[in-house]
Amino acid sequence: MNKSIRSLFLATAMLLPVSAAFAADASAPADSATLASVLKLTSAQQEKIQAIRDAEQKQIAAIDTSKIKPGVFQAMIKSGQWDEAQAKQRIEAVGDVDNQVTYIRAKALFDISRILTAEQRQHFQSLFAKELAAD
Repeated sequence: MNKSIRSLFLATAMLLPVSAAFAADASAPADSATLASVLKLTSAQQEKIQAIRDAEQKQIAAIDTSKIKPGVFQAMIKSGQWDEAQAKQRIEAVGDVDNQVTYIRAKALFDISRILTAEQRQHFQSLFAKELAAD
């Protein structure tokens, strides 16, 4: 798989609304340590959350991006010829990967929320209200 495409999608995944919970963004706790202190997580909860996040990253890394042909639009612009079928195929392939990443991220957030106490869950929801509102 093209390493630059994988990197692009991993970077893009961090910009998705649901994934903003783990993005390096000042508006939300970005790392486990910050999340742990804000939610007052126990060490057992922290270990479970880290396992979820590790699994999430492995799943995202395993997404097949081979159907995404790099340079399709650049080639069309350069040649001056629009290819509707190729354009749609490229957009669909990107959309498929994007949907898979969104699903994995949303599932990880759900799994994390199940580890939390009712009070922590309420605080978690308020911390990520903006990201969860994108649903």
